[in-house]
Amino acid sequence: MPRHVASDDELMQTAARGDEAAFSELRQRHRGWVRSLVRACARDDQADDVTQEVFGRVHQPANSDEGQGGFTAWLTRIVVNLAKGFLRLERPTTMVSLGEMSNSAEVV
Repeated sequence: MPRHVASDDELMQTAARGDEAAFSELRQRHRGWVRSLVRACARDDQADDVTQEVFGRVHQPANSDEGQGGFTAWLTRIVVNLAKGFLRLERPTTMVSLGEMSNSAEVV
C-alpha cells in the first residue's frame, strides 16, 4: 500500500499544533524556491537572512492561518513582503527642505 504523503496544508496544520517534524518537512520542501525568489527580490548577500526570516514567520503560531490560496500562495506573499522590506531598509534616503525644492529649477 502506498504511503500517504502529506500536503503542504496538512503539514502546516500539524506544524501549527507544535509538530517540529512537520515544520522541518515544509522548510525542506520549500527552502530552495524560497531562496531563489528572495534572490530575485533582494540582494544576494541578503538571501540567507531573508530566507531564515521567512521560515521564522511561518513558524510563529500567530501566522499558522495561511488564508485563501493555500500554503504556497501564503508563503509567496511572506517572501515578497519580507524581501521588499529588506530593500526598503537598504534604500538610501535624501532629505531635502521645502526651500531647496522651491528654489530648484528642475522639476522631477
